[in-house]
Amino acid sequence: MNVFFVSLGCDKNRVDSEKILKYFIDCYENVRIVDSPISADVAIVNTCSFIRDAKKESEEWLKYLVLF
Repeated sequence: MNVFFVSLGCDKNRVDSEKILKYFIDCYENVRIVDSPISADVAIVNTCSFIRDAKKESEEWLKYLVLF
């Protein structure tokens, strides 16, 4: 399974993102982190709604990802 991952917001989100990625790698066979949503089977956006810029950026990412 190819996974595309976007982590937005504060540094805590980046730590949470690493935990989520580790979970995928530990729980599923053949997980590969990819750099582009074009080659992804799954896209994950981890964001924080407390930071206005991150909220706006996450909305933009979601609008972009639905194209795939």
